[in-house]
Amino acid sequence: MTLVGLGPKPAKAAEVAIFPRRINLYYGQGANNDMIDGCNKRCQFQAIAFNTGAQVEWLVNNVLQGVVGPWFLYQTPANGAAVVITVRARLQGSPAVFDEAKVSQLNYDWPGI
Repeated sequence: MTLVGLGPKPAKAAEVAIFPRRINLYYGQGANNDMIDGCNKRCQFQAIAFNTGAQVEWLVNNVLQGVVGPWFLYQTPANGAAVVITVRARLQGSPAVFDEAKVSQLNYDWPGI
């Protein structure tokens, strides 16, 4: 008996998708940030893993946050300068499989207040 064909279909590669991919948030204090509602000072991120049973771990600017699972609540620091930070969702045990979101951290400044 001779087998003909290409063999079994290769397994799909593991993937991670993060949502939202870009967001603007305000610092908790400083400037006129007290005029900004608290919901604009934090963000709930979601990561969806495809073709794997591995858990997702979360990093902020490449620092592991100790959170494992599909959800991550990011809250801005109390104050600081305008900056863009990176929130990364990656598969545990597979650091090369990740997706990233960019967070612009801002101060609200209204002239005359």
